Amino acid sequence: MSVTVLFIAALALGFAPADELLSQEPQTIQEPQGNTVVPASAATSPVNAADVEDVEAEQGTSSLALTAGVSPRQHVYTLEDLDRLRARYGIDPDPREDVKAPDFRCLVPDPRCGFTVELVATTAYAYRIRQGDISVSDDNQRWHSGRIAYDFWLDLPAVVAIRGNTKFTRLTLGPKGGVIASDSDDLWGNVGLAGRYWFGRGAWSPALEFTTALTFRLREQDRQGSRGPGRSPLGIAADLGFSVGGWGALVVGAQYDGSLVRDDVPAAMWRSAAAQFFVGFRGNILWGLPAISAVGTHAAVRRRVTAP
Repeated sequence: MSVTVLFIAALALGFAPADELLSQEPQTIQEPQGNTVVPASAATSPVNAADVEDVEAEQGTSSLALTAGVSPRQHVYTLEDLDRLRARYGIDPDPREDVKAPDFRCLVPDPRCGFTVELVATTAYAYRIRQGDISVSDDNQRWHSGRIAYDFWLDLPAVVAIRGNTKFTRLTLGPKGGVIASDSDDLWGNVGLAGRYWFGRGAWSPALEFTTALTFRLREQDRQGSRGPGRSPLGIAADLGFSVGGWGALVVGAQYDGSLVRDDVPAAMWRSAAAQFFVGFRGNILWGLPAISAVGTHAAVRRRVTAP
């Protein structure tokens, strides 16, 4: 009997009244997927929408970090995160351009290139003037001719522009040199500077070209016949062109040849001042047409044009 009483007393002590259960603190609920313990009272607390957005972004970056092999504790931001951050603070969207590789490995000028090495040929119509007897007023010789130039350009980036993660060349400036041919056996050399200003960022972007150079005679022909190299005064040549990409440009320019009339120079070597104004086409010889045009014009001018 005593054993039965003790057993019933032990069962009574093992249960708590209902009012005591209601007065106890809320228990914690453990999520089966993780180790985080969240209070049960948090389910009824108000939630801030911004906090939910940050938590979702953090969860997305954590999954991205796990797939990339980065620790979840490190902050890894996606492109969408950066866009939301820029929109929050009123920053312009990040330009993500699909930049393609330049054509012909920068042998044709391109704003996506750093420095460029190019060979150009110029074919132009020239109106030439040469000074005659200085003792006679207005004794000038005028005739229509052609002008053909073959130049080597080294384009170095002088001004660059950065858009996103890509660097574009805005202005190039570098040395140039080559030869200039015309009618008869006249041949000049030139050494100077060449530049190009790009208005865009693509392969067919418009550009403004400009050159200036010192000129000197390499070979000439006088009235008595052909002559070889001789003493030559210096001249100057300059032109301005508008191009579409680095393929070709319409150019207009002028050239002035200084005079060589001095007492310490034999009279047979005296040279009168001369000038020419020209308009034509200049292009990279890599795609063929500028080279064919220059060679054909050179041959035609030498056969059909005779200097006075």
